[in-house]
Amino acid sequence: MPSPPEDSTARGAVALSRVYSAAGIAFHPRSPGHIRALLNRWSVQSPGVVRTELWGTGYGNFTGAYAAIALTTTT
Repeated sequence: MPSPPEDSTARGAVALSRVYSAAGIAFHPRSPGHIRALLNRWSVQSPGVVRTELWGTGYGNFTGAYAAIALTTTT
């Protein structure tokens, strides 16, 4: 599945932030790099930090959001 252009993803995040803000909900878009940094103390599972529509098949739309699953590691 092709990735959306970066500028369209950024515009979507800004638009979504405005919708949430108008509803009184704090929403702070994060870049994939920022999400990876937040998860760096955990073992991020395959496929890593990806757009949410890539977690399942058949959706085909760009959400502009990212998701990951991370597990704690035992030492």
